[in-house]
Amino acid sequence: VDAGIIEHPDLEGRVVEGYDFVSTPTFSADGDGRDADPTDPGDRARNSGLSLWHGTHVSAIIAGRTDDGFGCTGVAPDCRVMMLRALGVGGGLVSDAAAAILFAAGLHTTADGRRLPGPVRVVNLSIGLDQDSADLRDACERASNRGVFLVAAVGNNGGAVQYPARYPSTFAVAAVDGKLLTTGYSSFGDAVDIAAPGGGTTVDQWNDGWHDGILSAMRDETVDPAGDGHGYIVGTSQATPHVAGAAALMLSVDPTLSRQDIGTILRGTALDLGLPGDDLAYGSGLLQVHEAIKAVMARTGNPRTDAPYLMVPTNSIQFEGLRTSIDVPLFNGGGGEANVFLAFGVTDDGADWLGANLVLAEGPRVPVNHSRVTIEVDRSQLPSTPGRYSGTVHLADALGTLQTIRVTTYVGERTRAGQI
Repeated sequence: VDAGIIEHPDLEGRVVEGYDFVSTPTFSADGDGRDADPTDPGDRARNSGLSLWHGTHVSAIIAGRTDDGFGCTGVAPDCRVMMLRALGVGGGLVSDAAAAILFAAGLHTTADGRRLPGPVRVVNLSIGLDQDSADLRDACERASNRGVFLVAAVGNNGGAVQYPARYPSTFAVAAVDGKLLTTGYSSFGDAVDIAAPGGGTTVDQWNDGWHDGILSAMRDETVDPAGDGHGYIVGTSQATPHVAGAAALMLSVDPTLSRQDIGTILRGTALDLGLPGDDLAYGSGLLQVHEAIKAVMARTGNPRTDAPYLMVPTNSIQFEGLRTSIDVPLFNGGGGEANVFLAFGVTDDGADWLGANLVLAEGPRVPVNHSRVTIEVDRSQLPSTPGRYSGTVHLADALGTLQTIRVTTYVGERTRAGQI
């Protein structure tokens, strides 16, 4: 339920027939009211006058194609999206969003006689309202009672969780940045269920020259004629489709899962962040799609039996300014438990300025025996000659290196030539 959709190579073959529920021509910007065409005509919502293409961006996070040599990959790239347009230029009416939710649940018939024979299993609600609405609350409750897993953004006001995420009938998603920390914009409160990547415009965790926003599909209006493009957007609207995509993957493995099952597994496999246990900013913690899928496979009696595989979120980091340490989390992309026993740094120049320390994981069942590696630069050991200095951190088990991370630091002014 979003602002409409456009044709885009990332979504080719991934979109099914939807509907436009925007009833007021003032909001619709397409010349009429409700109709069977959920195309986004553009909202011109950016300060530059360019459009946000919000619904397309969200849809490609969920189901963007993979292995096609173009663009970005969604969380569930073989699943499909039905766009139910409820937002237009400047927002929309609660009654339109409520009708779209009820339609998704198979509980609403459009004026031209369209009605779904059964409920859509997952509904993404990257929408927000500051005040309670009886119509919106009722629509969410009725859809939830039909078995729909409603995934809702907590809001970007940095205050109380917005509606519909605040309703017990929805699964509320907060946002973290590239450092896996809560953001200044992400709303917080008891209603938060889980956190997922929402990004931040002021964060560049790996110092690669790009802020840690969420990249996805949109129309590129900076060229004439406008074409297929991609852009960064930051917000809980981007965190929410990560969770919706995870739920779609889970149902792909086990269609018998109830909405309660999905929520329980997602929360139970989340990576605990912040204070131990549930908290106001992260809920149960960071979404871990791979762990949720493992749990579903085990539930079906077909647990993963492949070898463990150590994953790191980046293969290169850069130290800037006076920064001396960066934490890199460790994950297991395979079955069983991944064991890493040794972390050490080797510099290209032979000087002893690069170090690495493993941090032991806690808990009865951990996918990796160490939760993260702390990479450190000892600036007192760096050469005094201005320039760029590099090295490699090795993560190893008893048989040899499992992963490597390239590390770069600078003495004196750093050049950014060739980077945006």
